[in-house]
Amino acid sequence: MKIKIDVDCSPAEFRQLVGLPDVQSMQDRLLKELEQRFREAANRMPADAILQTWFAAWPGAMEQ
Repeated sequence: MKIKIDVDCSPAEFRQLVGLPDVQSMQDRLLKELEQRFREAANRMPADAILQTWFAAWPGAMEQ
């Protein structure tokens, strides 16, 4: 015998249904911090160094 139950709810509603904590605010803070760190790192590195890193796998790509 098989019993199948379909539950139509959002991920947030499901987490609440099974008793998991709401971590949305923590995720938002972490994403903002990661974005800030990424921007700071990108601003410290010159654009030509980034391009050289990206195109290091293809020796003739920088000339094109």
